[in-house]
Amino acid sequence: MHINDTWSKASRLTQLLAMLMTTALVILGITTLPAYAAAPTLKLAINADEDSYLSGVEQRYVVEFSCASTTEDCLDSVVTISLPHTITPGGNSNPDSAPEGINATATAGNKVVTPEIKRPTGTTDGLVTYNLGTVAAGTSFQTVLTFTAPRGVTPGGSTVTPVATFSSGDTTVTANDSVTIKSEPTPLLSKTGPVATPKNVDVTYQITPKYDTTVDGLNGKSNMTNVVVTDPLPQCATYVSSSASGNTITNTAATVPSSYDAATHTVTWTIGDVNPAFMNVVLSVTVHYDDTCADNTVTNTAKLTGKEMHNEDNVRTANASFTHHFDNEVRYGGGFNKRAMSQFERGKQGNWLYTYDNKSNVPVVLEYTDYMTCGLVSPTDGSKDCDKPLMRVKTIDTQTTTPIDITYWTNKGNTGTQTVYRGKAFDFSSFAADEYLTVFHYKQTIPAGETSILNVAGPIGAGTPTTEDGVTYVDVDKNAAAWKAGKSDQWVRVQNCVTDFSMKSLDGTREIAIPADDKCDVLTLGTALPKYYNAKSTIKGNLASPGSEVTFSVTANNTSTVVDSQPVISDLLPCGMTFVEGSVTGGPAGKDKTVTVRDVTDATGCTRQLVQVTWPGYQTKGGTTIQLRGKVGPSMSAGTHKNEAYISAAEPEYALTSKKTTICFYGSTDDTYDVNGDGNTADQVCPVSSTFTVSEQAGADVVLESLGSVPGSVYKKYTDGPSVMRQGEDGQFRITPTNSGNADLSDMTVYGILPHVNDTAIQGGDSRGSEWEPILTGPLQVGAGSGIDPSQVTIEYSTSFNPCRGEVINQGDTMAASPAGCDNNWTATPASWSDVKSYRIYINGKATPIKAGASIPLIVPIKAPDNATGIAYESVAIAATQASNNRAI
Repeated sequence: MHINDTWSKASRLTQLLAMLMTTALVILGITTLPAYAAAPTLKLAINADEDSYLSGVEQRYVVEFSCASTTEDCLDSVVTISLPHTITPGGNSNPDSAPEGINATATAGNKVVTPEIKRPTGTTDGLVTYNLGTVAAGTSFQTVLTFTAPRGVTPGGSTVTPVATFSSGDTTVTANDSVTIKSEPTPLLSKTGPVATPKNVDVTYQITPKYDTTVDGLNGKSNMTNVVVTDPLPQCATYVSSSASGNTITNTAATVPSSYDAATHTVTWTIGDVNPAFMNVVLSVTVHYDDTCADNTVTNTAKLTGKEMHNEDNVRTANASFTHHFDNEVRYGGGFNKRAMSQFERGKQGNWLYTYDNKSNVPVVLEYTDYMTCGLVSPTDGSKDCDKPLMRVKTIDTQTTTPIDITYWTNKGNTGTQTVYRGKAFDFSSFAADEYLTVFHYKQTIPAGETSILNVAGPIGAGTPTTEDGVTYVDVDKNAAAWKAGKSDQWVRVQNCVTDFSMKSLDGTREIAIPADDKCDVLTLGTALPKYYNAKSTIKGNLASPGSEVTFSVTANNTSTVVDSQPVISDLLPCGMTFVEGSVTGGPAGKDKTVTVRDVTDATGCTRQLVQVTWPGYQTKGGTTIQLRGKVGPSMSAGTHKNEAYISAAEPEYALTSKKTTICFYGSTDDTYDVNGDGNTADQVCPVSSTFTVSEQAGADVVLESLGSVPGSVYKKYTDGPSVMRQGEDGQFRITPTNSGNADLSDMTVYGILPHVNDTAIQGGDSRGSEWEPILTGPLQVGAGSGIDPSQVTIEYSTSFNPCRGEVINQGDTMAASPAGCDNNWTATPASWSDVKSYRIYINGKATPIKAGASIPLIVPIKAPDNATGIAYESVAIAATQASNNRAI
């Protein structure tokens, strides 16, 4: 990893959060504080957590910046981070690969600033901007930036280099960090064929190209281009046909041409570009073996060749073979089953599944007719004009590559035939708005050994009868649970059976028997209820920091076409987050909402806020969406947090306790927090959640104040003006180091160098401008800490104005490492307090981590010489170590 840090003035510092603070003591008399007008000192660094990342994996960068001036504030401060497109291994900017999912935290420290994020386009870079305004001298910040290099289009060996810029007035500094992207194509090829077959029948082989995603899933996988699959056929095979179906580069069906070269006896499929996220294509070739083929088995090998997209020098291949055995006998067998995929509900989509299994070693012909359920049962009189369909079919599709002929009739008397197969579903576009399928006839020649499913789906009618009176069911499938449930006023039973069924040999002389129960299905259809489909997302603040706000969106959608209902949205904020008053927006137009906030205690004992939103008197079929904001508290731990919400109905009759019969489109959960207020926590509510991440951001601040001897004096920071004292009298500096981030610290180190004539800042050569030298009168006094015990504090002293202080000079340095020529003469017991010129405060958090917000005050007792005049500027600096990764901050 290469890191480039630059800054203004003559500074050579890279320790960003070695925070510099100043305070002033003035001797009583006529003294004017100097008006500084020097250029500000800016410090900036950007560091990735890792040298390399898989494509598709979130990259994390820590950006640190400070106004490192001794006395000059940094005016009109702006920090930007440019996020360029990746650079390919060939050194070219990749127009398809720009940072995705950009998130940046608000600044952590004394000033919370939320960034503006500009997303990249194909021709422009992304940009994160912090408009900081005026930053006080000695103030430092830390932010976290995350994004991903898009998987698929980012080849391995690419690099991405975010560039940070910090400007204040006419002063500008920059820093950057480069990361390498790890990615590669991982093509695999599989080839399948039928069970052992006799000769003199057509045989179909299927070739499936795919990616090896067993390691890291789709992350780190590159697209390929110029992909070609070739299959040299066995010598005694006669080519019949070839085809392809499925997706390659997008989620829509692709056209993959195939060709046969008689000279080489080879089939070629020209696939082109492939994306591992969408590639789902099956290549088929049908051949014929006649009696002249003397082999007992035949083996052939297919080969895939392709190049890594945007890195075409990287060529990848994959092979797959299949050995086909011949059988001396013809064997017949098979199965069929008709069933519903799940329980039907009024207004909700239902699915009928028709499963077949050809256990024969030769092709068979499958045929059947389905008179779609009209009312509660399939018509048995041959009628095709049903006026009360149980299901209005919207989808007929399959995963087999073997063509299926679907002949259909509609309620309008229209008829026709369509062919469906994998990647080509039934086309309903010619149907009128009030037209629907009432009957279909299925016919397919199934290859030996093939198993697949036909899916028929559509919404269940709201007008489906609510009573079984006058209904005659086919006397089959009586062991089904729905049949055994019997008649009830809580549900009705619906039945669907196929008729005219046959599963026969190609010549029609052999038939495979299928039990009658497998041709029918029966299930219950309950009383109409509202049916809530819910959705939730984190739309702003996915990457948060203490003090920042997160915006959530919650949707409650009553998908029932039968029942109106009043939705209640209850959002349970995570532990440590507080609701932003007045932040609820959205909802049904023109309707008054009520928002209530109450505290609840979760299973861990944490008190959390439950925000409930509803619209009294408003009932609807359909949906509404709200947004609300939560503020990240200082106690929220770093990591991923879940924000939970629950959708319920205001009507008490829909407060149901059954987990099988609920108002939830998807699964339900117990009403643990009694969101509907009826006192029953066994009621079922509809859960939904989204997540956000609180970034671990380490920070260490120090507050430095002075206290003079003049009556009425109070502790003052430099920004509050000087403290006043008399010649020969005592005064104090008060130093308060604080963990200002949300990460545990394993230590904090504070350095102070007493003022003196010609003194400079602890971190650099900036002049302080002191005019007299305070005298230390005794040891530093440790006060009562908040989260820090005095026993964790060690204090040492030096008689030098240039003591070794490496931790606050260069990031990660040891104490003795810098500055050059420093005096390493620290001691806990100086011979004379009046000879002490510098002090070092070390706070040990290795055994007891220094938690977020922990602080401890220390007093530096001083005395003004009898001849002191003018101003003395005390200066301190702080550095720390992040406990989780031992990183110097």
